[in-house]
Amino acid sequence: MKQKIIFSLFIGIFMLSFLIKNVIGYEYEDERRAFEVDKNLSFDGKELKFMLYDRKLKERIEHIWIYPPSAATRGISGDLVIRFTIMKDGKLGAVELVRTSGHKDLDDAAIKALKDASPFWPLPEFWGMDSDTKDGHFVYIVKDKQKDYDNHELNDNELNEIKQRIGKRYWIEGHNGIIFYNSPSLSPSEGFSITGIKSFTIEDVIKPETTTPVYAYKVKFDSGEIAYVGISTLFSRYKNFVTGDAQREEQRRAEEEAKHLEENKILKERDEKRREESRLIKKWGKKTAKAIMEKEVFIGMTKEQVVASWGSPTDINRTVGSWGVHEQWIYNDYGPYLYFENGRLTAFQD
Repeated sequence: MKQKIIFSLFIGIFMLSFLIKNVIGYEYEDERRAFEVDKNLSFDGKELKFMLYDRKLKERIEHIWIYPPSAATRGISGDLVIRFTIMKDGKLGAVELVRTSGHKDLDDAAIKALKDASPFWPLPEFWGMDSDTKDGHFVYIVKDKQKDYDNHELNDNELNEIKQRIGKRYWIEGHNGIIFYNSPSLSPSEGFSITGIKSFTIEDVIKPETTTPVYAYKVKFDSGEIAYVGISTLFSRYKNFVTGDAQREEQRRAEEEAKHLEENKILKERDEKRREESRLIKKWGKKTAKAIMEKEVFIGMTKEQVVASWGSPTDINRTVGSWGVHEQWIYNDYGPYLYFENGRLTAFQD
């Protein structure tokens, strides 16, 4: 009898394990497959001089940043703002959560990515800054690719879900097969597609004057044009979209412009350096020109040549005697010191 009970208990445990794995587990896996997620990071700075550094910073943090699986499997999205400081040597300074996403796991994952990605690169010298404080906008995006909003009446939860996009701005790339319509009737004769890249804001959820789709979005393009589009049609092609807060396309163009300006700046500086070197060679010869271009001085240089290389001194002590004119040039408060006899460099002291 005891052996039969044990055997029955074993069979029961086995069947329970089978159910958990193949039924409950399947439902969990199906729920997990129902969502595809993405992330986007942007910074508040718009000045061109920051663009190249910020682009590398964005790539470094996004490479480490992980969408928390606990949130991804439940379709939880959100955005947050972290204010952080990068020191001159690239080390991470103060970190502050300025605006929460409302979900601790999302906030913690973004902060962890920021800290794990540090230290960063030293701040460029031409910025002239000892530190740089940035506001990072971390956006978690859920792309619901399996839900169909077109062919049935929606319950309250589904309606609330699609209404969450109202007021948000999106970028859309053309030639993607998405059809917009000029009127709520969604008549095929009034359909049109997008060319190029345009942005729009979702203004409302409507019930079109058609059988399907049952619901549609009313959108407003930046030009002011009003249009209508099926909800599932729009977001089943989620890869063509970028959330509006980041305005990723605008940022990409700004980054390209910054890169172009930086390359032009380098070429211009190189050309100016070559012209200056040619001028100096013509005036004083190769040896002196080379020293001036490399910010060096040597015994025998004239005062004019030293100024061309090092600039004007902080102070000058002059002594006049029967031997002529003796000058001590002082750079900075404590040297180096240069000594001239009758206009020629005769000695120097660090």
